[in-house]
Amino acid sequence: MRHLPIGGSTAARTVNCPGWLNLAKKVPKPKSNTAADEGNLLHDAMENLYERDESFEDQVERGLTYEAQVLEEDHIESMLNPALRMVEHALDTYEIVEYLCEPFVQIVPDEMGGSIDMLGLSEDGKTLLILDYKFGRGVVKAEENQQLMFYALASREDPKTKRLWDNVEKIALVIVQPACSHQYSFWETDPKGIQEFSDILFKALEKPDKTEAGKHCSFCPAAAVCKTKKAQVRSAMIMDKSTTQEVAKALTMADELESWIKQVRESAHQYMEQGTQVPGFKLVQKRAVRKWEDETKVYGLVKMVLPRNKVYVEKMATPPQIEKMLKKEKSDIDLTHLIKAESSGTTIAHEDDKREAVDTDVHKNLHNIVDKKLNKK
Repeated sequence: MRHLPIGGSTAARTVNCPGWLNLAKKVPKPKSNTAADEGNLLHDAMENLYERDESFEDQVERGLTYEAQVLEEDHIESMLNPALRMVEHALDTYEIVEYLCEPFVQIVPDEMGGSIDMLGLSEDGKTLLILDYKFGRGVVKAEENQQLMFYALASREDPKTKRLWDNVEKIALVIVQPACSHQYSFWETDPKGIQEFSDILFKALEKPDKTEAGKHCSFCPAAAVCKTKKAQVRSAMIMDKSTTQEVAKALTMADELESWIKQVRESAHQYMEQGTQVPGFKLVQKRAVRKWEDETKVYGLVKMVLPRNKVYVEKMATPPQIEKMLKKEKSDIDLTHLIKAESSGTTIAHEDDKREAVDTDVHKNLHNIVDKKLNKK
């Protein structure tokens, strides 16, 4: 997959903080991770289906891979089939009769552009579809999504796709994210809205040294060396958290800083693995885990003293593991009534999280009941 200095995935960051581009040149390129690799694997599976008419099952059988990630049947049920249903619904809703998968479109050749997961045009030529797959669990909304507006702008400017804009009156931006919802997120704008985004983007690029901290800092390769981000960290350390409003502000900042902390550690690790000395720190081996070099020889020595059931400890597979095995065997055994799901407690989430809020009064009442019982004893 080809990446340009300014792309769709960095559009929001570029609009809000154009200075990141110069800062990023001073730090090591970030390594890929398993989550990103799995996302790319699933993108490839969707493209193979629409571009080559290759079923998901056939792709599993031939062993589709991306880096160390391998396409499995579980991906079909949990991610790909729900994504397929959403895409088909979007194509029907907007009456799309022509579409392109992964067209590489550019605003400025070799400088600004990227690949659109799916670009479509309606039968009457008046609706342009910009569709993007998200296979992560962090909720992404289509409303005023700058990545999708960037792709729309690129499709307007690139000679290969410019013809699609001849009669366009509406641009439909669609996010398909099966891990978060089985209904796609969408937002509609028009050519004027895309031009306004273009103006904002190019105006931001007129200030190449401007840096600003915010949500767009997530995944920024330059976050660890950014002075503006460091200033935000210092301000967070002295925040007053005596009221709920102040705590809310602190929580929002905490989300951003947790991401920054992770980026600092990753950048430092990359520097040090390349041989760069970081004052006050060093690379060491992780804690060694003791393992048998040859289990057969070990058992041969201890079997006269220890019974087999003490040496080999069996543990039942988890519900997801057994369900996956049963599915592979094409078994219709229903274990639903034998499975229980227990939460280990509460955690904080954003308001747009799909889980229901906990009734804290109920928790308080339960604690009161328990306290009364303990006092009686």
